[in-house]
Amino acid sequence: MTCKDCLHYEACDRLADTYFGNGIAQVKARICKQFSDKSEWMHLPCKYGDRVFSVVVIGGETTIVADRVSGFIIVGDTVNVITNWYLDGVTWGYNTFPTQEEAEKALEERKKNHE
Repeated sequence: MTCKDCLHYEACDRLADTYFGNGIAQVKARICKQFSDKSEWMHLPCKYGDRVFSVVVIGGETTIVADRVSGFIIVGDTVNVITNWYLDGVTWGYNTFPTQEEAEKALEERKKNHE
């Protein structure tokens, strides 16, 4: 594990792995108190409070609703978005989208597949 493996590498002013001074041995990243292994982190598809568009069924009709992200849940290796609408597996790119256009396109595809 080196400083380059750290989530903070680009912004770090310490860079423990590259510090050499007056005969002091090289300090390894594993003893850096700010070290955070970036392989343990994931990129979320959106942020808390972002506006998203979900494909939902209301009264037997499939429609699109706008909502806000209220949280995230990880199921296996998939990040699901939590909104105020109950969705069966709120999966990013399946029934929750960043734009209304993307949600409309997915809804059109579903209608074609069910005809």
